[in-house]
Amino acid sequence: MSAAATGPDPVIHMTEALIISSDARLVPVPHGALQLDSDSVIVLICHDIQTIFLWRGREAGLFKRLMGTRAIARLSHTYPEYRIRPVDEGAEPEDFRRRFGRPA
Repeated sequence: MSAAATGPDPVIHMTEALIISSDARLVPVPHGALQLDSDSVIVLICHDIQTIFLWRGREAGLFKRLMGTRAIARLSHTYPEYRIRPVDEGAEPEDFRRRFGRPA
C-alpha cells in the first residue's frame, strides 16, 4: 500500500479554509471541519493549483459578502500569483465541486 493511500488527502491538506466571522475576522477552519453553510462566506486557498476561491452562501448577509471581498483583496497581495475565483452557492464550477463536494 502506498503512503498516499494511508495518509491524509493531499488535495485537502494543501487547502487553507477561512470563514468570515460576524465581526469581520478571518477564522481558520480546522482540516476536516469545513462545512459550506448557506449563511457563510468562506475563503479557500488552494496552494496546489494556486487559486483562492471566495465561496458565498446564498443566505450570507451583505456585510459578510463585503468582508469576503476585502479579505480576498488583502490575500491577493500575499499570493499575487494566485487566481481569484468568486463562487456563489448553487453555481459552483466543476473543479470546485470535485474538491469540496458541493452538488451540481
